[in-house]
Amino acid sequence: MRYANPTARSDIYCFGIFFKAIPFAVFKVSGIAGIDLLTKVQAGITLTNEERQAFRQVEKRFDNICLKAYRCAVRVFVDAEESWIQDVIDRMTLNAMRQYNKSACIIFNTVQLYRHDRISYMHDLIETAKNEQFKVGLKLVRGGIHGKGKKKGCRQGLPFAHIS
Repeated sequence: MRYANPTARSDIYCFGIFFKAIPFAVFKVSGIAGIDLLTKVQAGITLTNEERQAFRQVEKRFDNICLKAYRCAVRVFVDAEESWIQDVIDRMTLNAMRQYNKSACIIFNTVQLYRHDRISYMHDLIETAKNEQFKVGLKLVRGGIHGKGKKKGCRQGLPFAHIS
């Protein structure tokens, strides 16, 4: 049996299978994609051919991470990001849940509860999962980037709960 080297890029996603005390992996989509590209995709701005190709590569990387987690039976948490790129991450994570969460929860999305639209998002996600027969994986957080995210997000008209 070949043991994972947790510092080797190709083995990092099987880390949890060899170290049972850490039965999951976490990644940020901004670690595999540029913020500017994610911002343009979320905003619906027409991408250049080069940007479309770059985004397809991001989607492929995202799927490769999820596929590796699925094959290793290691849960993977897709970490939350800034509000102005979260919707595109939600869409990619939903697609991964549809594909890999048929019999067990492998793919988890992180929900930042400081956003007032997240309760309806979770409700809609659960209904979609019931209708399409996949399991929903969620990690609920207050929202560590609340200050920065709220300031920029409010300028962009994104929904936030009032937190005092």
